[in-house]
Amino acid sequence: MSATIDTKLFSHYFNDCPIISISGKLFPVDIKWCNIHVNNYVDKALDTVVEIHNGGEKGDILVFLVTPDETEKACIELKKRLCNNLDSIIALPLHGRLQAIDQQNVFMIDSSGRRKIIFATNCAETSITIPGIRYVIDTGLVKERIYNDKLNCHALCIHPISQSSAIQRCGRAGRTQSGICYRLYSQQVYDNMSESSEPEIKRVYLSNVILKMIELGVTDIVNFNFIEPPSSQNIVDSLDTLYMLSAITSRTLPLSLTWMGRLFCQLPLEPRLSALVMNAKKWNILPEGVIIASALSISCNLYCRYGSEEDKRNSDLAKVQFCCSDGDVISAAEVYLKWLSFDYEGERKNWCYKNKIKHKLIRQLDSTVYELKQVLLSLGLVRNLTMKMPLQLDLCMRNKLRQLILQSYQDKLALFTGYSRLGYVMTSSDKQYLIHPSSVLFPLGCYPTFIVCQEILTTSDDFLINITPINEQWLHSVDGVNKSAKIRGVISNLAVTRTIDGLGSSILSDYNPARIHQFNKKLLHDEDIRCHIVSNLKDGSLDVTAIKSKMPKLVKIINESITRKKEDLINAIKTVPIDDHKDAPRLIIGRGITVKDILLPDDCVEFRITLCYAGNDNPDQDTVKDAINEAQALIISCGKLALSIDSAGINKSKDGKYIRFEKIVYQEISSQALLKGINRKMISGYEINVENESVASYYLLQDGTQVQFLWPRRLRNGNCTIICKDQEAASILIGLFPTTICCCTVHAWIDKNCPSNLFLRRLHPSIREVDIMTAIPLSNRSLITRLYFHRIADDTIPSTEAYKIDLCNILDSNGYAEKYSQVTIKPISLKNPTVIAYVTFRTNADAQSAVEVLNNQVFLQLINEPISVRLNLCRRIKCRPEIYNCVATMINHLRETINQGSDKEKIVRIHIYPSNEKYRTTLIVIKSWNEVNLNEAVHRIGKIIEPVKISIDDTEILEYFNTKDGKLFFTLLADRFEVYVKSDWRSHCLLIYGDKNVKEQAIEFCQKTIAFLLSKRNIVKLTANDKPRDLVKVIIKRYGVNLDKLRECSGADIIQLNMKNKTLIVIGSQESYTSVLNEIDLCCNSADICKAKLCNQMLASECCVSCFTEVDIDDCYRLQYCGHLYCRECIRNQINVALATSKFPLNCANCSEEFVINDLEQLMVELPQQRLFDILLSEFMRRNTNEWRFCPTAGCKSVYKRCDGDDVFTCYFCEKKTCRGCDADDHPGFDCNSIKLYRENPDASFLDWVDKRSQEVKKCPNSNCNAIIEKECG
Repeated sequence: MSATIDTKLFSHYFNDCPIISISGKLFPVDIKWCNIHVNNYVDKALDTVVEIHNGGEKGDILVFLVTPDETEKACIELKKRLCNNLDSIIALPLHGRLQAIDQQNVFMIDSSGRRKIIFATNCAETSITIPGIRYVIDTGLVKERIYNDKLNCHALCIHPISQSSAIQRCGRAGRTQSGICYRLYSQQVYDNMSESSEPEIKRVYLSNVILKMIELGVTDIVNFNFIEPPSSQNIVDSLDTLYMLSAITSRTLPLSLTWMGRLFCQLPLEPRLSALVMNAKKWNILPEGVIIASALSISCNLYCRYGSEEDKRNSDLAKVQFCCSDGDVISAAEVYLKWLSFDYEGERKNWCYKNKIKHKLIRQLDSTVYELKQVLLSLGLVRNLTMKMPLQLDLCMRNKLRQLILQSYQDKLALFTGYSRLGYVMTSSDKQYLIHPSSVLFPLGCYPTFIVCQEILTTSDDFLINITPINEQWLHSVDGVNKSAKIRGVISNLAVTRTIDGLGSSILSDYNPARIHQFNKKLLHDEDIRCHIVSNLKDGSLDVTAIKSKMPKLVKIINESITRKKEDLINAIKTVPIDDHKDAPRLIIGRGITVKDILLPDDCVEFRITLCYAGNDNPDQDTVKDAINEAQALIISCGKLALSIDSAGINKSKDGKYIRFEKIVYQEISSQALLKGINRKMISGYEINVENESVASYYLLQDGTQVQFLWPRRLRNGNCTIICKDQEAASILIGLFPTTICCCTVHAWIDKNCPSNLFLRRLHPSIREVDIMTAIPLSNRSLITRLYFHRIADDTIPSTEAYKIDLCNILDSNGYAEKYSQVTIKPISLKNPTVIAYVTFRTNADAQSAVEVLNNQVFLQLINEPISVRLNLCRRIKCRPEIYNCVATMINHLRETINQGSDKEKIVRIHIYPSNEKYRTTLIVIKSWNEVNLNEAVHRIGKIIEPVKISIDDTEILEYFNTKDGKLFFTLLADRFEVYVKSDWRSHCLLIYGDKNVKEQAIEFCQKTIAFLLSKRNIVKLTANDKPRDLVKVIIKRYGVNLDKLRECSGADIIQLNMKNKTLIVIGSQESYTSVLNEIDLCCNSADICKAKLCNQMLASECCVSCFTEVDIDDCYRLQYCGHLYCRECIRNQINVALATSKFPLNCANCSEEFVINDLEQLMVELPQQRLFDILLSEFMRRNTNEWRFCPTAGCKSVYKRCDGDDVFTCYFCEKKTCRGCDADDHPGFDCNSIKLYRENPDASFLDWVDKRSQEVKKCPNSNCNAIIEKECG
């Protein structure tokens, strides 16, 4: 029995008969498993070969691969990998296609001691033993030919081997010595393999088997007790074939043979070929019929094609001389007759080698011919053994032979669809198939209308094998079958072509050759539609070809795909920064080339990612797992995640073909480009699709307020110095001592070195500064400037890192673990006994809380004394030098008057840093330890700098102030009123800076000027019936996009073009308006434009939808969404006019559909990018004034989003802090309502503050005094 047979199954079938096993001599073999999933088994096998070879131990290597091509390529690739050590190896392929001389190379023993490395198919599994093999590498896969009874065709499928095959492969390493078997799969995979290979009866067509069974007397095939029964459909198909060939009397039970069927049983051929031989005798062409039947018995596969790509190319060229339009079978017969014409075996062998013919196979054909002669002689069907063979086949004989083939393969009839890429339609099943590349018709480019094939084979596609062309008139002579009605139905169902036009390049990009190939494979697998799609970028169209019956469904599928793509185009967005700064907000630009939203530096970007399996079969669990792991690795590599990958929400379909990551949230906007870079990428057989980009609602807290921590770094020595105002004050205070402090008697002395100071000795360590101040009467405390404790000398400088760790531990233990972002320790010197640290808290509320909780507390990790904690209050205001020059006098006056009193804790310090070559803005820095005073100073400076706004709704008026005349007007205002004036594109208004009194006069002057300009406004229509159809194009070409030349020659103040309404807006005197009309008339009468009138009917597709003139196909642009055509000049003009007039969104001139972001990307190189983004930002801010605000600093582009709370916005550029709740300057310590109340009525807000702090703030007990006393030291 076979070594791979299922012995238990046979034993059970034969009444549980005993099993006797005779094992051969086998040396021990060590098995090494691969516990990781292997995606590319060829690469893994090569890696293992290199690893074994570099290990140094002797012994040949046998590698089991799947296909002959893989073995050839593996030999070439191995030589590349070991190019520096080629003298030590011999790489050889081994498969059934090799000629005998090449197969013998694997058995030769190399005298030089080189290692043999053999790459083989499963032919080396059981039938041969190769000496010297010590290592076996088993990929665990095999390619087998299997009959598919559902499709009535054969298929070459790659699938896992059985356990018995794995054992046989492993045994190859232990035939002559002990060895090692490397299995490129895990023990678990092996355990899940079937115990034995699938029996052949389940893998082949059964017509010949059934014929023999009926001859043996089996009349009921369906209910026969097979050891392993084949499928019932295979049995039915085989009976149909036998009945067609007249081999059985009927398809019903009991089955019996006809005289023809009994004759078939005597011939060593399958029934179809036996029928062919019998029909050949009937038609008196028996010798030729025997050759044809013998050629078909070996599948006409006479041509060698193996080796390198160059060898394969030479084989293809050698094959062309034998190709003929009569098909593969006739061609094989011609090759055989040519081989037969040589008298000697050596000549025949040399001829085969020279012409790339398989000598072994052609000898097998000759043996079959001889055997058939013997059988026919024994049956009395021929008179003598030397049946005369023809020297060649003439035209008449070829036609007879083709008709002969038709008789046996009439159920394999196919009709050409009319398009080579769609192949042929089978008349029996309405399925489409292609001619196999090995056919002789393939290099000839020959596609006969009717053909028959020997079989249908499924590999990478569905192919027809061994094709014979058929004349249509022969079909009527086919016995017993009425083909006419069926053929007429197939003829009416040939290939047709439909054109889907009006498509932009973004949609057509999904139909490039690579994606079309995948799309076609999916259609063929899922919908059984074979089609050919050609995209034409210049015409903006798709040419779709398919058979007529499939076309409606195909067009529907493509239209649905286009609709989905258009939805993607509508939803597509582009993010661009408003400035070059790394923290600048980013505009989200979408449909209509308008800003849909703004991404702030602390926003996140959210995506959904879907993995779609590209294979035809269902993926296994290992593949799904590998795809998820690889996708997660790619996702993590694209940027910092705001949410962990585990919380992404992974959903899988039941068949494993779709895997979805529902929520991928990135902290950084830069992740967007990286993530889109992996879109459409293939991993583990899955295609990645990135979709649904949006701004996530997961806000990362931005760093906010800084807090100062201060503590002594050295211990006290028990002494203290009190610094008094003067010597007299020291004399008064010395009279208060000795006194009791914290239950201890304390003495004081006048300092010898400085009589204005008091010196205290031997103080208890528990006594603090506040205790000393409390012991001194309240009336005498004003005599003390300050006091300090003396410290123990220490020459060592402690580590700032140690202090930093201790401070972090203190913060964490007090509940601030996630509330601060940075801790900084100032460098420590020997002279300075104090440690100063700054902690940046994420929010102002957390900073305030830390001050209240930690101030004056003792932390032994730092020192056994209270530490000082207070807010580090500082504000920066940036403004342009021109603005500061107008308000410098008022700010300097404020600096002189703002500080009243000597309390250093309440003093406000204002520093001015003028602009220079490095810094283009003037910087105003305000510092104080007192929140109230700091806020008051910032508010007053802001009021001084704040401009007065004059809103302008008409864009043409605002544009006027950007012209040369407008700038002269600003200069006039500056000279007359000593103010600074500028137009603000952000909010469509004029801004006037300066003294409050003169600003009012400047406003009145500006408003009169704007009213005067509006009174001179006129509109000229450019699309009236008496105007040429491309007038707009000529005007722009003659006068420029901004129409500067027209304004100069007419004397008008403002001229603007409205592309949407096709009108000119003219502002100026009546004479200038008349001059503009005359210039337009000149354009109308110009010789270079067409006089045709504008018509309201649909224009031809080759005309521009804007200027209505014919477009050069090489100088055009097609909109991505609606597909309408523009000439390049018109599309540029429309966008530039929109920029000049700030008219967005952009719409198609024909259908009013909005432009999409892909249009912007296509045209970006032709646009002034920064100007475009500035205008888009301005338009967005005007539409969303209740939600978004510009930074209050004049000229600053930064923006912030308003909110209901007291969150602070810190400008990335000018560093100005603004409250997002009330749009005022930052007001730490006050809520928005309190600061509003304070600014409206300072007294009222002050009294409200007193009421809220009733435990710490009291009114003076003296009824005649209204002063407020704040508790400080007791």
